[in-house]
Amino acid sequence: MNKVILIADNDKSIRVSLGHLLRSKGYIVTTAPNGRVAMDIILSNEATPDRVSLVIADPMMEVVNSPKLIDEIRKLERRIPILVISGRMEEDIVKLPEAMDLEGIVKKPFLEENLMQKVDEILSISKKHVFEFGEGKTKKKLKILLVEDDDNIQFLVQAMFPDNEFSNAENGVEALEILQERKDFDAILLDLHLPIMNGDMFMKEMSISHPDFKVPVVMITAECQKEEVESAELLAKELGFKLKYLVKPLEQNQIQTAFEELGVR
Repeated sequence: MNKVILIADNDKSIRVSLGHLLRSKGYIVTTAPNGRVAMDIILSNEATPDRVSLVIADPMMEVVNSPKLIDEIRKLERRIPILVISGRMEEDIVKLPEAMDLEGIVKKPFLEENLMQKVDEILSISKKHVFEFGEGKTKKKLKILLVEDDDNIQFLVQAMFPDNEFSNAENGVEALEILQERKDFDAILLDLHLPIMNGDMFMKEMSISHPDFKVPVVMITAECQKEEVESAELLAKELGFKLKYLVKPLEQNQIQTAFEELGVR
């Protein structure tokens, strides 16, 4: 029977990204935006086959924070493992595992392999995880240039497609520097609104600096204004790039469909 993991974090992007990652590794995942909802989930499933096997919680949640949630969990007859994830590493946070009998702490933003190693260690899972892309297993490892300044979005996308290879850049300038070193990418995931050099300018500069490098581009943005979409599509057409436009928050099937429509497999 698959293990059930409860993610308790008031940051929706963390709940979504961690959920995608853990489900891709074979776990059943449920989420809660605060400690009160998390405790309700634990209690309502405690006498069922779907009872929670591990809680992953941020200590800075609203309504009911992690320390209060941990106190409530420790009152149960069954000991449920608890892993803390936090963007803060002040002394009071660092001491939580020892002070409250927890399994450990992982700092945000975290690497997929570090988090999964800790989760598997806690749950004593040694099986080989398999991630499937679309209807079948990925025929090849895709190489993707991800140009995005939000760490959470970077983590989310890589968690959705963990078997593929990503090179990350936080703006167009960094992305151009990466292209100076390698041009073997199958696709580019490009945020429109970036610091220093935005997505439109990056496509223009990429076309000038690397005129023979024409891979499909999936452009992403938090806002969907008709004029922006039309401008980006027109620019891509003029420069010779195949382009799809997606609006955040991102879903795995959106990106997968965009890849497939652009011929990225």
